[in-house]
Amino acid sequence: KANSWGETNINGLFAIGETACTGSHGANRLASNSLLEAVVFGQRIVERTASDIRPETPAVENRDIQLSLPEREPPKKLLTLSVAALQRLLWDNVGIIRNGKNLTKADLVLICFLALCTLLSFSIWFRGGSGRTVQIIVDGHLVKELTLSAAMEELVMQGVKGPFSVEIKDGRVRMKDSTCPNKLCVKMGWIRHEGQVVCCIPNRIVLKITGKRESYDALAR
Repeated sequence: KANSWGETNINGLFAIGETACTGSHGANRLASNSLLEAVVFGQRIVERTASDIRPETPAVENRDIQLSLPEREPPKKLLTLSVAALQRLLWDNVGIIRNGKNLTKADLVLICFLALCTLLSFSIWFRGGSGRTVQIIVDGHLVKELTLSAAMEELVMQGVKGPFSVEIKDGRVRMKDSTCPNKLCVKMGWIRHEGQVVCCIPNRIVLKITGKRESYDALAR
């Protein structure tokens, strides 16, 4: 460590710039500040060494320096989902003047923020069929189109080879039963996203989900 004149705790040894530990810049040390420090402390070392009068200041001890910071006022507003709010949080708690309490606070807020964004993203992705429909096509003809948000347990219709049933639930749709021999269409299970289809070749049935999904996520919105 060095004092305000660049003197270290070793007699006759001076240090400036990156080799010194003066604490002149607080918690953050920038390259531009180091250059300015080299100019200022270089001049001070020249003045000190050129002087015949040695300072009476004691050598710097190799010990930790503890500073007390004033208590910050609690935020008046809760953190909102915006870039400006995140920038303000980081500036107030993780900036040049910081302490363990504020760093812990920022960690907790960021964890909650990310968890909320994740939940919102999943809620948008898996929400109940808003703006999406399922087309029921039999033998190349559209016979019915239903929204995936419709509260319907089961719909029975007639196919080429016999009856079949379609189930809509929680924004999803599936072929619940069909008269085809292998029932591969039933085994395909639930579909929920735009462009997904369920086909029953023997019965010439197609279930197709249509409708535009919003291209942004919860955080961007």
